Amino acid sequence: MSARLDKLPQNIPALWRGRDGDNSKAGIETGFAALDAALPGGGWPAGALTEILCEPQASGALRLLMPALARVHGDGRWQAWIAPPYLPYAPALAAVGIDLAATMLIHKPQAADALWAAEQLLRSGLCNAVLLWPNTADFERFATFHNSILVQIKPAHTLLKTSTI
Repeated sequence: MSARLDKLPQNIPALWRGRDGDNSKAGIETGFAALDAALPGGGWPAGALTEILCEPQASGALRLLMPALARVHGDGRWQAWIAPPYLPYAPALAAVGIDLAATMLIHKPQAADALWAAEQLLRSGLCNAVLLWPNTADFERFATFHNSILVQIKPAHTLLKTSTI
């Protein structure tokens, strides 16, 4: 696929290639060297949205995020989990180094309330990570992420739906 993309004219204004993005901002290491090597900035982007597509009850997304969440947890800010489909297993979070006293859970809010809570937490700068499991999303109103990790965990069947970003 890359070879075919390279053959396209370079002067098409509407053509954007992922590798053309601004990679100058360092990412937050994921804890997985191969994934860090593949991501722009060498890790999860801070101050931007990351969408992970998986089944809501699957724990794979959390396993993927745990090393990074543990890495940023010592900066004195909170981590927020908004509308998780299940209660996170506290001993597992503590085992990877996440401070449970600085982790907040917001249970079963309405979609609009979940988005409002995420927006307020991000604008405040009080969180180094916000994990969001919404039914719907309108992230266009998030103007600033205060160098936080924002992760939206979406059902895999939404793969073909256009993101609002």
